[in-house]
Amino acid sequence: TAFNRKLASFSFWPPGSGVGDPGSSEAMFGALLARLPDREGLERTLSAIRQRPDMESFDTVRLDDGCCLEVVSKALKSEGTDPGRVWSFRDVTRREQAADEIRRFNLELEERVKERTRQLEEAGRSVERLSHVASRTRNSVLICDADLRIEWVNEGFERTSGWRLAEVVGRRPRDLLKGPDTDPQVLDQIEKSLRERRPIQFTLQICTKAGTPYWVEGDINPVFDREGRLISFVSVLADVTERREAAERLRRQSGKLAETNANLEQALR
Repeated sequence: TAFNRKLASFSFWPPGSGVGDPGSSEAMFGALLARLPDREGLERTLSAIRQRPDMESFDTVRLDDGCCLEVVSKALKSEGTDPGRVWSFRDVTRREQAADEIRRFNLELEERVKERTRQLEEAGRSVERLSHVASRTRNSVLICDADLRIEWVNEGFERTSGWRLAEVVGRRPRDLLKGPDTDPQVLDQIEKSLRERRPIQFTLQICTKAGTPYWVEGDINPVFDREGRLISFVSVLADVTERREAAERLRRQSGKLAETNANLEQALR
C-alpha cells in the first residue's frame, strides 16, 4: 500500500509513517477508526468490502477533533485475484459545518413557529372569551349623522385616537383622522359606499390627534328608521397596528432566513 503527501497531512495519520513508502492499510484504518467517536458506519463498510472486493464505497466521518472527511473507495480493474483498491480522503469540514448551520437555523425556525402558533392559539381563546366586552371597550365606536358628522364616540375611540368627545362632535371623521400616508383611494371607496348607503369593511392607516399613525380595520353600517330613511352611520374601528407590525417582522425574518439559506447552499456547491 502506498500513500500520498496529502493523506499524510490529516490528523489521524499514524505517527512515524513515511510518505510515499509502502505501508499497512490496516494500520492506517486502525488509526482512523481510533479517532472516530462514531465508528460503526465505517466498520460496516470495511466489513462489506472484505466480502465484496469489487464494490464501491462512500462514507462521511467526523474525527474527534471536529474534522470531517469524505471517504470514497473503488476497486481497481485487474485480471489478478487481488486487483487492489483506490481510497480517496477529502476534507469536507467546512461543508459539514455549513450543513450543520442550516440544520440549526431550521430547528430554530421550527421552534419559533411552534411558539408563535401556541401564542396565537392562546390569544384566540382569550379573544373568544372576551369578545362581548372587548367589542365595546377596546374598539373605537363612532356614530355619525346622515351627513357624516360625528354625534358620539365611545371611550375606546378617545383612548386610541386622543380626541375627546367634546372636541369631535359635529366634525367629519375624515378631517380628524386622515394622515399623510392615509390611502386616498380607500377613503374614496368608503365615501362612495356611504353615499350609496351600503355597508363597507376596510383596512386603513389613520392618525391620532398627536399625529401618530396607526392601522385600523373598520366596519361602517348605515342605520335606517322604520320608513327606510337613513338616520345615522355606526362605525367600529379595531386597532391592528401590532398585528401588522408583527406580520412585517415575520416577513423580514423569513426573507433574511431565505437569503441565509441561499448563501449557505451556494457555499456548498
